[in-house]
Amino acid sequence: MTETDEPREDWEGELGEEEFFQNNDGFPKVATHSGSCHLDEVVGVGTLVLALGINPEAVIRTRRSDALSKMDILVDVGSVYDPDSGRFDHHQWKSGTEGKIRQSGIPYASAGLVWDRYGKIAIARVLSQKIAVTHPEILAPKIIEEVAREFDRFFVAPVDAVDTNYKMTASKDEEGKMKWLKPGDPDGVDVTWGPTTSPTLNRIMARYSFSWLERGLSIRTIFVRSVYVVSEMMQREIIHLASEALASRVIADALEARDASMISSGIVLLPAFVPWQRAIIKKGGVRFVVFPSKGGHYWLVKSVPLSLGSWESNSPLPKEWGGLRGAKLDAATGSDVKNGAMFARGEGFIAGHRNMKGAISMAKEAAKRFQNAPFQKTDIEANV
Repeated sequence: MTETDEPREDWEGELGEEEFFQNNDGFPKVATHSGSCHLDEVVGVGTLVLALGINPEAVIRTRRSDALSKMDILVDVGSVYDPDSGRFDHHQWKSGTEGKIRQSGIPYASAGLVWDRYGKIAIARVLSQKIAVTHPEILAPKIIEEVAREFDRFFVAPVDAVDTNYKMTASKDEEGKMKWLKPGDPDGVDVTWGPTTSPTLNRIMARYSFSWLERGLSIRTIFVRSVYVVSEMMQREIIHLASEALASRVIADALEARDASMISSGIVLLPAFVPWQRAIIKKGGVRFVVFPSKGGHYWLVKSVPLSLGSWESNSPLPKEWGGLRGAKLDAATGSDVKNGAMFARGEGFIAGHRNMKGAISMAKEAAKRFQNAPFQKTDIEANV
C-alpha cells in the first residue's frame, strides 16, 4: 500500500484534521509517521521542542501524503531530505551507502538531520532560558559550536547508528574521549549497545511502550510521553555540556593566574565550583585543586585523580589526616589558618576548610610531601 492509498483515518493528533489546519497558533505544523514510534523521530521532534517551542501534543502522526504536503516540518516521514523546506527523512537512502554520512561513517537518520539544522538554535534557546541570565558569556559562538558538536557526537550519532543498523566501534582519541570508527576497524571495540553510549535510550523508550499484557494505552500516548522525557534529557545534556565548555575557560584563567609558589606546589585555585577533572588531568603537573563548595559555604582541597571519577591519585592527602575533624584536624595539618579545618576523608582524596586561606594552607602542607616526586601516568576516561 502506498502513502496515497492509505485510509483517511490515518491521523493521530489532539485536534481533528480540519480543526488542525484551521488553527493558527503561530507555531510550525509538524508531523511524523504513524505506527510504531522510534527514538530517531522522538529525538528529532525533541530538538524542535527545544529549538522552536513546539508542543509535543500538537505533533501529528500520519503517513498520508495529502496531509503531509500541508505540513511545515516532516520528521522521519515523506521520503525527502530538504532542510530548506522542512523535510527531514532518510528512508529514501540505502542504509550506510547513500545520503548524508558523518566523517565518522555514521549515517544520518532523522534525529541527526533535524539536529544538524536546528541543534544550535536549540542550544541557544535552552541556555538563554536557563543559564544566560547569570552567565551571558555561555552564549559565545565558540561554546555553542562546541556543544553542538559534542552533543551530536555522544547523543545523536549513536541514535542514528541504531536506526540505520550501523554497528559502532570506538576507541579513544588523543584527549581520551570516545571516537567512532568504521565497523570492523581493528582498533575499536563494539559499543553500539554499551553502557556509556546513547543507544541505551532505546531501551528506556522501549519501556515506555506497553507490553502485550497491557490494554488501554495508545501508541500516540507513548510517543508524546517519550518526547517529553527525551527533550528534558536533551535539555539537561545541553546545560551540562555548556557548563563544561565554560568551565574549561575558567580553569585556563586559573592556571594562568598562579604564582610561583602555587606552580611549584602543584596547586590550582579555582574561583568557583566548576567541573575541572577532565581539563586538569589533561593538563598534568597538578597535585591539588582548591575550590569553593557547590553552595559556597566552605572550601575544598581535592587531590587530582589518576582518572575521571577515581579516588586514586598521584598525591593523596596525608594518611594521618584521614577521618579527623575540627580541632583535631587543625592540629594535625599544621595549618597557618587555625580554627577552620572541617574534615578529611580517610581515603585521602578530599578535605574541607571553612575559608579559602585555610584550604590553600592545607594544600601546601600536603604538597610538601611530594617535592620532586614523579607523576604517574594519568588516564582520561571516555565517560562524559
